[in-house]
Amino acid sequence: MIKNRLSSISLVTLLIFIFSMKMVSGAEIETDQPLDRLLLDYKKDDLNIVIDYKGEMADARADCRDIAVNADWIELSKEVAFGPEGLVWNDLVIPYAFLKRTEIEKVDKGHVKIMFNLREPPEKRRIPRDVINSFTSIIIDEDRFVRGDVINIAGNVDIFGEVSKSVICLFGDVILHPKSVVRGDVIAICGRVRPLEGSQVYGQIISQKGWQKGGRRWASMRGYYKQFSLIPSMDYNRVDGLFLNGEFKYEDPDHVFPTIFLGMGYAFEAERLRYNLGFSQKFFNYYSIQPYGEVYRRTQTEDDWICSRNENIAFALIVNEDFRDYYEEEGGVIGMKVFLGPYNTFDFRYSYDAISGMDAHPLLWSLFGKKEFRANFSTLPYELRQTYEDDFDSKMSLFKITYTLDTKMSGIRNPTGWYGSFQFERAGGDLKGDLSFSRWIFSLARFQEINRYLALNLRIMYAGSHDRLPIFKKYFLGGLRTLRGYKHKLFYGDQMFLANAEYLVELYNDLDVMLFFDIGKVLGQKDDIFDDGEFKSDVGIALGFFPGFRIELAKALDKSDSDIKLWVTFERTF
Repeated sequence: MIKNRLSSISLVTLLIFIFSMKMVSGAEIETDQPLDRLLLDYKKDDLNIVIDYKGEMADARADCRDIAVNADWIELSKEVAFGPEGLVWNDLVIPYAFLKRTEIEKVDKGHVKIMFNLREPPEKRRIPRDVINSFTSIIIDEDRFVRGDVINIAGNVDIFGEVSKSVICLFGDVILHPKSVVRGDVIAICGRVRPLEGSQVYGQIISQKGWQKGGRRWASMRGYYKQFSLIPSMDYNRVDGLFLNGEFKYEDPDHVFPTIFLGMGYAFEAERLRYNLGFSQKFFNYYSIQPYGEVYRRTQTEDDWICSRNENIAFALIVNEDFRDYYEEEGGVIGMKVFLGPYNTFDFRYSYDAISGMDAHPLLWSLFGKKEFRANFSTLPYELRQTYEDDFDSKMSLFKITYTLDTKMSGIRNPTGWYGSFQFERAGGDLKGDLSFSRWIFSLARFQEINRYLALNLRIMYAGSHDRLPIFKKYFLGGLRTLRGYKHKLFYGDQMFLANAEYLVELYNDLDVMLFFDIGKVLGQKDDIFDDGEFKSDVGIALGFFPGFRIELAKALDKSDSDIKLWVTFERTF
């Protein structure tokens, strides 16, 4: 028994001794190795580089404004430069593949220190986690997930997909496109960062512009309060007058928790309280689903595609003009959005609403008001409006499907890509309700940049219906964004065809000149869209100022002696 115990003690002692010797031996080996590191110390225009490699050191300081970025060479000092093959130090070239980031230290807002190890990668290794590139631009596609860093020297970086760690760009710019995700920092040394709407950065954004805070980090409680927001908004139109609203919202950018929102507002001319309470919850990232629901009382319009809310506010406040028609709906909706990658979206929804008409208030204030606001749906004959009056005192049970295709790049002056949508609505029938109809709208637009100075934009729309459409679901053409050579909403019916073409020429910086052509018609349900009725068309010229302000002159091409129509817009035509 004693002998066995002594043997066990001896074995344990031997193992401890061997382990201790390995630790000591390991420490000696580590201290004998050179540091082999690269340190980037950066703040706005000031860049300091320290190289410690094979027992020797170099220090280079530079002002970003004085650095010449050439096609294949960037010189920081007489000793240190960046070339296509690697970091050049005297006669030594250190390949970029040797870069392995170890640490990012933020000294203060906008001041960052980045440490890299300089070590040759092993011959046998898995697919590299980091993406390292030099002297060309790099694009991380929307279906790509980078498990490490994205590092680019002397080239731009476009992020469409997701980066697990950080994006570091030297002497180039970083563009974060909608739906892109960077879970670390985005650092553009001697460059700029452009985060487009819908992009997410969990860390910090540092560039020549300075410092910007990104979203909250995992396991950090300090950023939670930033997910709560109070969003004030306003509207001004001829039925509500001045409408002031505040919406309290909780939104988790990681979609771990549902988005919840509660809004409350008051329309002073309509003397009506408006409200909305809802939620949404997104699951997954690239291919995702998003259930949602909402209850509300709100002012509604079908004319957003003709004139947006913000644009209409400007018209109403400045020149007593309101290009939209309105009705009130009170009820609720449940639905689900399905995102198939970044380009394709389906929206399935069911709503049940009480529909009410709204009176216009002609004597509202405007800055240059010399005329009264028109009545609601005033472009229709008075007798027809009386016939459809009961549509505004009804219950509407509606199922709607919307498919959207969007491959164009938002926020770009002349994007190239497709934008299309298909909507189908079914009310009544087995869904009950007072209104019974079906209608559908197909739209497809192509945006084509020809070269740096020229672009061609095309759009085609077709809409149809079954059964009697209520007055607020009918189709209208004429005027703003439709047939620009005619009066606003001059033509109406239950079928619609519209085509628009624009040829853009860049004159100077943000100034464009545009030639455009419009053609279309509206008909009854039983008419043939191509054989019955007459196509109306017009041509025009416009001056455009990026991002959307335009002055348009259009002339109808029919035999009428109509005047040249002048339109001013604050957003793109389509």
